[in-house]
Amino acid sequence: MKITSPVERLSGVGPVIARGLNAMGIYSIGDLIDYYPRRWEYYQNLSSISQIKPGLVCFEASLERIAMRRSLKNKRLKITEAILSDTTGTVRAVWFNQPYLLQTLSAHKSYRFRGNYEFKNGYVSLQNPTFELPGSSEDVRSVLPIYPETKQISSQLIRKLIKGCRDSFEEIPDVLPAEVIKQHSLLNKSEALRALHFADSLEQLELAKRTIGFEELFELVLAGMILKKNIKEIGRAHV
Repeated sequence: MKITSPVERLSGVGPVIARGLNAMGIYSIGDLIDYYPRRWEYYQNLSSISQIKPGLVCFEASLERIAMRRSLKNKRLKITEAILSDTTGTVRAVWFNQPYLLQTLSAHKSYRFRGNYEFKNGYVSLQNPTFELPGSSEDVRSVLPIYPETKQISSQLIRKLIKGCRDSFEEIPDVLPAEVIKQHSLLNKSEALRALHFADSLEQLELAKRTIGFEELFELVLAGMILKKNIKEIGRAHV
C-alpha cells in the first residue's frame, strides 16, 4: 500500500471512520503515519494492587463498579468513582469532570490503569488514571503511544490502523543527508517514524524523538538559508 493511498484502503475504515479521520486531517496513509502520538504511556513491571504504594503506579485490574456524583462543595464538579480489584485486593479510582467514563468503562471488565496513588480528600485513591484494554497483540508493549483523540477515533483504533500500514513506512524518504544521519548517530526517517509508533523501549523512543527534532531544526535552518539567498538575488537584480 502506497503512502499516497487513501485511508479507505485500510481494513476497518468505512465511510463513518473515514469521515472521522478526515476531520482530523488524515486523508492518506502518509497522513496517518505522520499523525504523531501526543504522549507515551510506559507500562512496565505491572504491580498487583496489594503491592502499590503512594506515587505513580501501574497495574491490571477488573472494574467492579463505577458511578458518578456531584461534589458537595462545588456543584459544577462531577466526580466519577470506580472500585478496581484483582486477586490481591481492591482500590478506589477517581476522575474529575469526565462523566463520559460511565459509557467508556464497563463493569467486570479488565483494564490496565496508570496514575498517581495518593491521599486526597480524606482517603487514598488512584487519581485521574489513564487506562487501556489489555490482551490485544498490539497493546502488550511497555511503551504505548497515546494519540490526540475524538469521540469517534480512539488511540486504540489509530494504533490498529497504523499497524495495518507498517509496510508503507519503507516508502518514506529521508530529509536529512546520509552523512548528517551518520555523523549525529540518528535514525533514518522511516526508522524514526516506526519507533514513534512502535517503540520497544524508552531509549529507542528518545532516539526517534531526537531524530525528528533534529530534522525539523535542519529544515528551518535550510529554509532560512534559501530565503536569505533569494533576498540577496532580488537585491542584486535591482542594482
